[in-house]
Amino acid sequence: MGSKASKNQSQGTTPLSTVLQPFKPLTKPLTYPSLVSVVEFISFGRRKQLYAKCPTIRKLEERLPYHLERVEIRTGRSDYIVLKFDNFSIGNFGSNNDSNGKIAMWCPGKRVERSTGQSLYEATEKFALYNLSRPGTRIKTLKTKDTPKSILNCIPLTIENLIVNNFIIHTDILSEWNCGCMTIEGELSYMEVVDYCWRVSKRTDRPIRSVLKSGLSGYSTVLFKILSRELNARKIRMTVFGGNVLEFASIPINESTELHVSMMKPGVLKIKVCARRTAIDHAF
Repeated sequence: MGSKASKNQSQGTTPLSTVLQPFKPLTKPLTYPSLVSVVEFISFGRRKQLYAKCPTIRKLEERLPYHLERVEIRTGRSDYIVLKFDNFSIGNFGSNNDSNGKIAMWCPGKRVERSTGQSLYEATEKFALYNLSRPGTRIKTLKTKDTPKSILNCIPLTIENLIVNNFIIHTDILSEWNCGCMTIEGELSYMEVVDYCWRVSKRTDRPIRSVLKSGLSGYSTVLFKILSRELNARKIRMTVFGGNVLEFASIPINESTELHVSMMKPGVLKIKVCARRTAIDHAF
């Protein structure tokens, strides 16, 4: 008669010594390139949590850019300013924080206040400058409402969609941002349009198909005359189907691109960067 162990093996039963052997880990530690990819592309709030809890990744986190889906900046009185990065917010409102030197940070289910020794605007501006001015930072959608110029200067240059609801439009800043689409929820004056077009026409790195959409506080015919006089814009006037008259202007940027100014519909202006001699195609 064979031993009990040999009998178990003959019946297909795994020996107990094998069953009790420790399991090998299923995954290996992250390599440095993998760690960089993980930290760089997780959400803003999650990165801040890791920064607080994991001292070993702090230096890495401090130099990596952010990739943000949506950023909102809302301001009002001196005691109201909120910066929202996806699901993470910073600022405060309605609690006289401008005078007591505190700033609040919150995400779903958690809120903390920190003493800064600075005014609310100064602390918020410093936070925006520290986080958003990192090279390589990209924002998919940015919405601003009555945002101070000092904070707008902190915003990175690469934004896919920009929505502006400011009482004062800073064309000098807007012209520097490489946005795929800018939407101004208001109206631009003639001279604001001229200033924006002049600044963009001096930028040879402006991406083709980048566009600004805005209301116009005046008549398009007057605007085109001003653009022709001030920027040497070429006016084009066409009669299309139904007898409607289409009028637009083109402003040269360089040998390969031009700025195309037209009306999307009555009172709504469109300024678009196009390849040279394709302005008519983009008018339809």
